Amino acid sequence: MAKVSIIIPNLNGRLLLESCLPLVFDQGYKDFEIVVVDNGSQDDSCTYLASHFPQVRIIKFKENFGFAKAVNEGIKKTDSPYIVLLNNDTQVKKDWLLNLVLAVDNHPECASIASKMLSFGQESVIDGAGDKINIVGQPHPIGRGEKDAKIYNLGKYVLGATGGASLFKRKVLEKVGLFDEDFFFYFEDVDWALRAQLLGFKSWYEPKAVVYHRFGETAKKFYRKMEYLRFRNTIILVLKNFPWQLFFKRWRFFKIPLVWLHTFYFFCKRGLAKEAFGVKFYLIFNFPKIIKKRITIQKRRKVTIDYFDSLMEEKILKVGPLRI
Repeated sequence: MAKVSIIIPNLNGRLLLESCLPLVFDQGYKDFEIVVVDNGSQDDSCTYLASHFPQVRIIKFKENFGFAKAVNEGIKKTDSPYIVLLNNDTQVKKDWLLNLVLAVDNHPECASIASKMLSFGQESVIDGAGDKINIVGQPHPIGRGEKDAKIYNLGKYVLGATGGASLFKRKVLEKVGLFDEDFFFYFEDVDWALRAQLLGFKSWYEPKAVVYHRFGETAKKFYRKMEYLRFRNTIILVLKNFPWQLFFKRWRFFKIPLVWLHTFYFFCKRGLAKEAFGVKFYLIFNFPKIIKKRITIQKRRKVTIDYFDSLMEEKILKVGPLRI
């Protein structure tokens, strides 16, 4: 049994795999296996893998079931103590995996370890240094778009680790639960991080584990659906994971509905009215299911409201567009 299972979701990403996999196999740390979960690709991804990387395990879906289901299936079909989720649009440094493993061994209190992600082709620009969330439930990668600086060379606790290039402990995945497949794509990793934090598990950002990321190479092909999912999933994050007491702190009872209304309005203004109303109707028809999940999550909460509140950044409301 390998110590680490690296799970790579793929959708029509043959050229990305051709760039990604050689550097993964070139890692100095060797105690790992690779599982590619193919989400119904119409290109020759699987044929390419079988001929060029026969040691890679392939799980093939007939259609695109989204990121969450893909990685969940990979987790279920492996038994390594550590799970690493890796996007196919990445390139990793030679000591990337070693530093993830060293970090998780050095931080037993942590459920996940986030890599230092730099923009591919702009290596001096941060793509993400772990995930953060503001008080109204809008997630964002830490540092995205900023110049790489000394502060990003310091390890620290963060809200959570992105599903794009991070390590997760299997034993914690079993306690927290797998990724919520209803998210399909976008913010299922933040949802998992919030659930883990509610149970008292922390996350660590490891700057020595460096990855170069081509941001949005797959998602940009589905712009309208991605915008819909981003809006919808931010609302689900709040409905599922925010304890009711949180709404009476830092004016959330006012700020959260206002931000949702403004986002709905600006979706319509930007020609995304169909997506905006799609979010509305999804929430109406799925509200009972969302609340059922919420009840289960909130019953298991082990941390204080003040601690959970401290994980979130302030949101300053401005006049004008309020976009996610």
